Amino acid sequence: MGLTIGIDATNLRSGGSVTHLIELLRVARHSAFGIERVVVWSCTSTLQALDNHHWLAKRESPMLDKGLLSRIFWQRHHLSQAARDEGCDVLFVPGGSYDGNFHPVVTMSQNLLPFEIPELRRYGWTLFTLKLLLLRFTQTRTFQNAAGVIFLTAYAREAVLKVTGKLHTQTKIIPHGLNPRFNRPPKVQCSIADYDDARPYRVLYVSIIDQYKHQWHLVEAVAALRKQGLPIVLDLIGPAYPSALKHLNETIDRVDADRRWVHYHGAVPFNELHHRYAQADCIFWSNVNTHSGRT
Repeated sequence: MGLTIGIDATNLRSGGSVTHLIELLRVARHSAFGIERVVVWSCTSTLQALDNHHWLAKRESPMLDKGLLSRIFWQRHHLSQAARDEGCDVLFVPGGSYDGNFHPVVTMSQNLLPFEIPELRRYGWTLFTLKLLLLRFTQTRTFQNAAGVIFLTAYAREAVLKVTGKLHTQTKIIPHGLNPRFNRPPKVQCSIADYDDARPYRVLYVSIIDQYKHQWHLVEAVAALRKQGLPIVLDLIGPAYPSALKHLNETIDRVDADRRWVHYHGAVPFNELHHRYAQADCIFWSNVNTHSGRT
């Protein structure tokens, strides 16, 4: 008999965390690692987004389609027994927080905001700050009790360990992968003199509009380059945290009120992003070590 892997996706509802789960299961070579079956618990929308496989069982509960407190209650009081009933050999918790009594558990650190106080302070005294502080507590406890913890980068592991202390468990650095449709031959590199207002040099930044992403600084940087006569336009893609979007719009109103060269497109479906990357001449990357997955 092969292994049965349970996945606690009860707090994965949107954004990059769901995309990660979709892509992980899409490329999983389960039979190569002796995995016979994978069971995923989540809300209806997340389960519907997952591809169908003969080895994948999707499990839902009305409580998982409700608010955060309902989902926490179900995870704490029902998930462990559900995993035992399914015959799971291990439970994978990509969301980073688990409060049940099933063992063994392997978890994953995908959100550094709770562990980086300088970035957390940018949100002021808000409910979101309180939520991050609670995540700091729950994820610390989860990491300390887990049989294994996955980190995306060495920086992320160091940042978390400064808060949790040494983890007496196995840790592994596994960066996010890349869908093959993003692989393209390098574009022909042209001189900036080859661009003009009819064919501007396009800078692309794909990320949530949030306090720690600092898109407004990039807008100001592009404005400074345009004052030097460089024909540059900036495309911003991603969902938005309300107060950060307000800050961004205030900056745009000041330097490009007519929206001639700054274009905020909002959220773009993941299956369309490769086209946007292909159209860009320059792709701006933020600090990839501070990845936020909202729950």
